[in-house]
Amino acid sequence: MEHIKGPIIKLEHPLLGFIQKLCYKSRGRGWILKKLVKYAPWTNRATLNYKNSVFPLDLNNDADISYFYHGGIDHEMFFQEILNTVLNKNSILCDIGSNIGYYSLLFSPEIKYVYAFEPNPILANRINSVKNNCEIKNLTIFNYGLSSTNAILPFYYNTSKHDLGSFLANKDNCIKVNIDVKTLDDLILNDEILIPDVLKIDTEGLELDILEGFTKLKEYQPIILMEWISRNQSETTMLKRLYRVIGTEYLVYRINKDYHLVDIGESSDRFTNNLLLIHKDSERLQLLKKWIIA
Repeated sequence: MEHIKGPIIKLEHPLLGFIQKLCYKSRGRGWILKKLVKYAPWTNRATLNYKNSVFPLDLNNDADISYFYHGGIDHEMFFQEILNTVLNKNSILCDIGSNIGYYSLLFSPEIKYVYAFEPNPILANRINSVKNNCEIKNLTIFNYGLSSTNAILPFYYNTSKHDLGSFLANKDNCIKVNIDVKTLDDLILNDEILIPDVLKIDTEGLELDILEGFTKLKEYQPIILMEWISRNQSETTMLKRLYRVIGTEYLVYRINKDYHLVDIGESSDRFTNNLLLIHKDSERLQLLKKWIIA
């Protein structure tokens, strides 16, 4: 697939351009921007633009602010490079924990289909609004979560920081709602989704549960990009759970602080909990060699 440079940020108020240049490397730059849009809400007018997609940013939120100042969050920009490398025009992407929908909206013009899973109702509505406004036909948004079984779980989020949300209770998330969670197995079995060849998972603690609900993973052999959170388990325990799902057929790489792929058995780097999993027989493994440290 042709290299994707990412969206263009358009600022629709001159003050935003001034602050962007002045505060680009300043500490507290997010605080400054939030103060501006709080006291002058008419300045909250910036968009991400890519091909036919126009995504309004909400400059009250940390995720949106990261895109405003430098085009995204560091590790997510590297995720974008990897996805750009492994996806192709026939790809089916499951964007699990899609947040503001960045990957879903960025790659939908380039691939066959995208399924975005976002249990936070505010974020799911934001993505749906962009989809409808931009008439995106190959994107489906599911306002529920995924896990190892079909169930109803408590989900926590904060309306004032609505880029945050988790199935784990924490001090930042003050609203509790009950959310359906389903398994990838059932979604595929019931023809609700096509078989994905790439999974991007960032679910603030349910990453391994989601893989445990995908028992045909070794048969379908998708490439997996995931962030994982310990949920009070040691990394040794988590790795045992992971290998029970993927077996020995998958290679597991940690994305290190220099944004290279290091075999998890060789890496002592705890800077990041971002992993790439790829089947050892995948034809796309060769495409990733430029990032792999032997």
